[in-house]
This record gives sequence, C-alpha cells and structure tokens, in this order.
Amino acid sequence: MSRNFRRSLATFALLAAAVAAGSCGRKSFAPCGKKLVVIGIDGMDPKLLREYIAQKAMPNFQLLAEEGTFVELGTSEPPQSPVAWSNFITGMDPGGHGVFDVLHRDPKTYEPYSSTVKTATDPPLTFPLPGEKQFSLPPASEPVRQGRAF
Repeated sequence: MSRNFRRSLATFALLAAAVAAGSCGRKSFAPCGKKLVVIGIDGMDPKLLREYIAQKAMPNFQLLAEEGTFVELGTSEPPQSPVAWSNFITGMDPGGHGVFDVLHRDPKTYEPYSSTVKTATDPPLTFPLPGEKQFSLPPASEPVRQGRAF
C-alpha cells in the first residue's frame, strides 16, 4: 500500500470511529449522553510529547492519554496546516476539498490570498461618525474549502 493511501485510510478510520462513538450506535445524531472530544494541536510532535509524558513533564497530557486515547496521526501531502486540517475536517484529500497549499493565487492577477478563505474585492462598507472618525464593516468573505465538514 502506498504511504498516501495508508494515511487516508488511517484518517478515515479515525473519523469513522469518532462518528460511531458520537452517535452511540444510533442512526441519528441526537444527543445520547456520551461526549467525544478531539484535541488536535497544530505542529505538535507526538514523539516529543511521549518523551515529555515519560519524564513526568506534562501531567495533564498524561492524564488525558491514560483516561482517553492518544494516537499518532499521519499528515497530509503536502504537510501544511491548511491542507491537513481540511483533510481532517472533511475526510477528503486536497483533490476533493480544494485546499492544496497555504496560499492560492488569482490566475488573472497572480495576487495571493488565503487558501481557506477568500475575501471579496469590494471595499468595506464605511459609515462616517461625528468628527473625523468612521466605522467600517469588514468585507464579505467566502470559504475556499469544498466538501462538508463533520
């Protein structure tokens, strides 16, 4: 099996387990009294965390690992935060959700923009206030990522 396929399979298995645990075996997503919390820390090295836990340097993480589940997940290709988190939240690879990098660029102007949110080019709506002050609403934005988040 290729490395990318194994990573995708591991991500899918984790998501399936999370959904199954959260639904308590029901066909609906109605609350059932059990709760699931997924803690993902961007950029954390699980090998270092295991070392620190063994050295008793991180007692709260040790408790979380003992009372819950602590698993090492693979990352995305490319291994960049917007891509990895989009893979995790949608269960899709970059070809499915459309986030391939930290930045995208407008093919007409080559202007870069965030890979996860594109801000409208219209100027923000501005209201004059007494004196020389003004109040501006931020410009509208739209998500770049495709696919349904769980």
